[in-house]
Amino acid sequence: MTGSASASVEVFADLHADVGEAPHWDEKSKTLLFVDLTAGAVFRYDELGVKVGSFSVGQEVGAAVPRQGGGLVLAVRDGIAVASDTGDGFKLAAPVERDTPGNRMNDAKCDPAGRLLAGTTAFDFTRYSAALYRVKSDWSFEQMVRDVLRWRSCPLLFTRGVSSEGRCSFR
Repeated sequence: MTGSASASVEVFADLHADVGEAPHWDEKSKTLLFVDLTAGAVFRYDELGVKVGSFSVGQEVGAAVPRQGGGLVLAVRDGIAVASDTGDGFKLAAPVERDTPGNRMNDAKCDPAGRLLAGTTAFDFTRYSAALYRVKSDWSFEQMVRDVLRWRSCPLLFTRGVSSEGRCSFR
């Protein structure tokens, strides 16, 4: 490569997250949700980059997705949880992989039908330890894919579930 394109980069949220990930644009509230995985924190910023709110989950959190009826569904260490937009009423709703203490929930997004797709990974990133689950609105869940090498090998897995209009919320 002989040249490089010039680009301007602007800091959106200067919060120095340890492992900031899982951005989700909430069209309804015009806010960006994202998490600091290892700090167990959920953040919400408006479209201008102003912090609207944040809360601690008390354990690792891999994703936060709005629910149609209000509040959030969270991919946390112990499984899938729910909480209000401010973190109140935190409750574990689906204890995914409770029998695998070396694993945690990682990323999660919903498909156009409102089902949550959520992946697990090992804390030490052991190869072939990850899995993909589909979580239904009654909190039942089923394993869709097992023995995944690592999620980074499937970069489009969680981006295909958002509708062309960008709407995505868990039922």
